[in-house]
Amino acid sequence: MDVKMYNQFNDIEEQHWWFVARRLIVEKITSRYISASRVVDVLDAGCGTGGNLEMIKEFGAHIYAMEKEAWAAEMATKKSGIAVSKGSLPHEVPFSPLSFDLIFLLDVLEHVENDQDALKVLYSLLRPGGHLVITVPAFSFLWSYHDEYNHHHRRYRLPDLMHKVNAAGFSVRYRSYFNFFLFPLIMLLRYWNEITGMRENDLKLPAPIWNRLLTSLMTKEADLMQRYSLPFGVSALFVAQKDSE
Repeated sequence: MDVKMYNQFNDIEEQHWWFVARRLIVEKITSRYISASRVVDVLDAGCGTGGNLEMIKEFGAHIYAMEKEAWAAEMATKKSGIAVSKGSLPHEVPFSPLSFDLIFLLDVLEHVENDQDALKVLYSLLRPGGHLVITVPAFSFLWSYHDEYNHHHRRYRLPDLMHKVNAAGFSVRYRSYFNFFLFPLIMLLRYWNEITGMRENDLKLPAPIWNRLLTSLMTKEADLMQRYSLPFGVSALFVAQKDSE
């Protein structure tokens, strides 16, 4: 991603409905499957400008992060107080195998050209019994200028990503789509933009009243997702585990 995009994310990720709701969903689902009392070392693999690090701090005694772009890593360090290392998947990882109990990979995998190798590297970084929490954009038919702008290589269906996760050695403990309620509207808007040739990035901070409404609507999915795997959505979430030895 380029400087303009990182700066945009840095400006809006504390307030924008999508970032706020995603953090809440990830926090609630992770808490359901992973006891923070059993976690020591946690990695945010591809932390961007650090918008998720405060949430991630709840899950471990020692928090680590890596980011491909040095200036984004610096921004994340200033924001979070965590020394963010420069690194990227799959071949420039500045950590040793068996270093972590929990790894977050939040909307990163779609940016990696060789996603299968990336998952294998993450497997090697985890200790036996460790967990990987993944979020990715869902459904290739939702591909739009938003994906091009954000330098995505692909979008995922749950069965396809499950196959890749299993092939890397993981067992899947949880999987679901999310951004479920807004899926029809977002699908229609993206189709309309493609038909009309409108090339706009989706991630702009809406007016406060709309931002509050969208935040409230999407965060309601967090409780629903603790009981059900949602059948469709704009994004997908996985909790995978490395088998204990």
